[in-house]
Amino acid sequence: MLSFLLVSFLLAPFSLQGETQETPPTAKEAAEVLEKAFKEKNPIGLQELLLQYGWVEDKKVTKAIALGLKHPNEEVRVLALKGLRYNAHKSAFDLLLKQKKNKLLLDGSQTAPEYFMALGQKADKKALPILTDRGRAHKAGDKAIQARILALGRIRDKKSVEALMDFLLASGPRGEHPHIRPIRLSLMTLTGEDYGRDSRAWVDWWNENKRKVKVDSKPPELPKEAAKFLRSTWITPKERQEALRKAEEEKEDQGDQEKEDDAVDQALGALGNSGD
Repeated sequence: MLSFLLVSFLLAPFSLQGETQETPPTAKEAAEVLEKAFKEKNPIGLQELLLQYGWVEDKKVTKAIALGLKHPNEEVRVLALKGLRYNAHKSAFDLLLKQKKNKLLLDGSQTAPEYFMALGQKADKKALPILTDRGRAHKAGDKAIQARILALGRIRDKKSVEALMDFLLASGPRGEHPHIRPIRLSLMTLTGEDYGRDSRAWVDWWNENKRKVKVDSKPPELPKEAAKFLRSTWITPKERQEALRKAEEEKEDQGDQEKEDDAVDQALGALGNSGD
């Protein structure tokens, strides 16, 4: 059920905006609907409403969504985190920062990873103190640790590199680190370097370069598969919807071009026959 809801979340807000609703709701309407739902304590209805109204960019709406961060239903908490993750209003990030001591989120096997990914989505260095405090991540499991690592790769600051190397050194340089794949990807994204899954090589590089490492404002060009993975990880529902729309238009254009080519071929064939 949760997987279906989360997949729906990626698509529903923007398709609803243009298809099932003639006009999008105002911020006041969206906030009032969400607040009323929380007061009624109806998790199923609340989940559906978060899917419909969570995308509205306004402080009143993000405040209403944030009510779900302490909800007893974990599915509601996950959806509330996604609502703040993808809501572009500045207040969404501020509300996420205020959850740094929310045990319901930090200790949850589903909510902790989503919380760290939501922070990473904002790509703001103000999230670094939370992402670099690894104490509670271990309680929530490996997915939470991996989410922290990926989120750090999104924040282009030297402190992110330092934190990633701390993750790497925590298990020692011998053998393959259990989280070397996301660590490698995030370090590649931040530094442009790539030493594969060789922990010892990464440590040697760091010992030699840590004083002079600089993180450029723009990410380097990455191998195709790495770039594809990061794109799919951080794409927003709005960007995904736009990409799907563009792909559909290109498909239609290609179809029109093929029809036009067929018409030309038929016309040329008719001219050839008339000359015989």
